Amino acid sequence: MKIYLVRHGQTAWNQQCRYQGSQDIPLDEVGISQVLRVASRLKEINWHGVISSDLIRTKQTAQMILDEAGLALETHYLPELREMHFGDWEGITFTEAEEKWPDKAQAFFEDPTAPIIPNGENAAQFRERVMKGFEQILELGKDGENWLVATHGGTIRVILCELLGTPLKKMWEMHQGNTAINILSVNNGKIEIEMMNDTTHLEG
Repeated sequence: MKIYLVRHGQTAWNQQCRYQGSQDIPLDEVGISQVLRVASRLKEINWHGVISSDLIRTKQTAQMILDEAGLALETHYLPELREMHFGDWEGITFTEAEEKWPDKAQAFFEDPTAPIIPNGENAAQFRERVMKGFEQILELGKDGENWLVATHGGTIRVILCELLGTPLKKMWEMHQGNTAINILSVNNGKIEIEMMNDTTHLEG
């Protein structure tokens, strides 16, 4: 089984450097263009299943990739794969968070496992949720199948940290660009990472 973890395309809030988290923000024009490029790159893959978080930016990403491949597959929507919940920071810019909560904002990127964000998740809570979703992915797929998973940057970071044995406090050091492709190969219960954060389809 191969799992293609694809981050969603750009939204206006990405471009404005706003905390999105659980907010349902659609792709902007640049994001749609980015997804068209990644969809063109992946169109020859014989997809057996599609999974997405239940937020619009990942739903759009998954559907556009399916449309480009000319496939009409049922998409499984997993809320467990949502982005980290940023609580009171959602909707404000990174700069605004730093100005209003200077100590908390700096501490969050140094150690996101601490309970820092007002009314939000910490990285340990986020990891528990995401890995429940990842277990569902593994249960849905079968040997020899290709599964598309459209999700979020933070969600992908958590999965990669878990597979690599990297401490969660390092999660923000693992970059994930918009429409980045990450490929996992699953064989007899063993998971290997074949590709990480590949955005070469956006070049040129």
